[in-house]
Amino acid sequence: MQHQQTLIGLLLMATLCLAAGAPKALAQNPMINPHPIENPNPPTGPISLPPSGLRNVLLVVVDDVGMDHSRQYIPVTGNAPIDLPATPTIRRLARSGIIFHNAWANPVCSPTRAGVLTGRHAFRTTVTNALSNNLNAPGLPAAEVTLPELIASAGYVSGLSGKWHLGGGATGPNDQGFDEHRGSLTGALSAYDSWNKYVNGVQVDGNPATAATDPVTAYATQENVQDAFAWIQAQTSHWFAMVAFNAAHTPLHTPTAACNGVASAVADINGMIECVDYWIDWLLSELEGIGTLENTTVIFIGDNGTESASILGPFSSSPNPSHKGEVYEGGIRVPFIIADGYHLVHGTVAPSSSGAGYISNPDRREEAMVHTVDIFATVAGIAGVASTAEDSVSIPPHMGTGSFFLPPFLYARQSMYTERCTSSMYQAAVRNSQYKMIYRYDYNTATLVQELYAVSDLAEVTNLFGTGIADEAVLVDELNSMWASESYDPLTGCP
Repeated sequence: MQHQQTLIGLLLMATLCLAAGAPKALAQNPMINPHPIENPNPPTGPISLPPSGLRNVLLVVVDDVGMDHSRQYIPVTGNAPIDLPATPTIRRLARSGIIFHNAWANPVCSPTRAGVLTGRHAFRTTVTNALSNNLNAPGLPAAEVTLPELIASAGYVSGLSGKWHLGGGATGPNDQGFDEHRGSLTGALSAYDSWNKYVNGVQVDGNPATAATDPVTAYATQENVQDAFAWIQAQTSHWFAMVAFNAAHTPLHTPTAACNGVASAVADINGMIECVDYWIDWLLSELEGIGTLENTTVIFIGDNGTESASILGPFSSSPNPSHKGEVYEGGIRVPFIIADGYHLVHGTVAPSSSGAGYISNPDRREEAMVHTVDIFATVAGIAGVASTAEDSVSIPPHMGTGSFFLPPFLYARQSMYTERCTSSMYQAAVRNSQYKMIYRYDYNTATLVQELYAVSDLAEVTNLFGTGIADEAVLVDELNSMWASESYDPLTGCP
């Protein structure tokens, strides 16, 4: 009996490590509160603890595409299909994976990207706002341990194709652990068919016949994908590939013939998203052709909400500025899908010997909270490396890779946090399974505004702050404890 109890205890510890990267990281996570999540879709069917077999990871990031512009989230937003881009490839990912309904990012791109690569929130990394387009502007601190640096210890190589926007000069991506970078370094492109491309810190000359270094004219969305495939094809070890599209960031435009006519008549964000979908399909087909897709976990996310001119659904009718740049739901609710490459190729669930990262029951929706910072611990776990990032929670337990059924409160997020800080405004949001707290401090007027909404109030119409709801104090304490962990006071300015 004593031996059985010991074995059960060891299994519990092993599963907790999968969920949080390491017991120490879970214990130190200040996001945990006493209100557990009830997961309506727990893993089903017989599942076994995955062995040490490793998988490749393909992370696809779309720019300025919130949940409102995805047909996969119609059950949440209620948007009409006719208003949304046709994305059969993203639907294919969903059928071979999991759609996460409650996914948060930061309100703007640089903090989200920093969080993905470090597993740490913006007030810790100090990347609290979109960085300037000055290549030499301060960015992600060199002292931060990035995901490529962490998984290199397990023999992984890492490549970034597309947008960086985390500073550090022309070699910023390489200095932060990427073995290869091909793409843009700053925020928005001047044009999608005339942009400054860099390869490992060296600007590519788009027209060698002239004395100046000219922009490249290759369509950026196509170039991002073809660069990614060229790098992947050359690898002989396990890889982590990040395809960070510039689309659908402004300037909005009519996609070119590079999109094979898929959206050639649509001069708006929908056409740009449909072009992205077309090229993701191309990439998946090429990866299947070289036999690597079935051993790859695919993660698809948006980096923040949709910009104000294009926002749809309940966010467009909100009394608040619920769009990119703001911590209201339209600014932070993003598409988040994890797909199993084995299922993409074979149409069936992978055998249990396929290792961490496979999905035991795909084509489902998950209501549990996930955050873009969770990609850090998730990819680390797939690579077999322990994560100590205090804000990142590993997602594989939601994928059905645990050794036995566990109550969700043992592995799921109990709360989520996001923020943005500018010279004029600090804004943060924290939520649990029932309520969301918003904190906004105006530096110019020294005015603090606090709001509380039921998470079911997607348009955030009814402010419940000060009405006696018990969770209000819990969420206020959550904010204070997080800031205290870094001795940070948002009233004094940005970190």
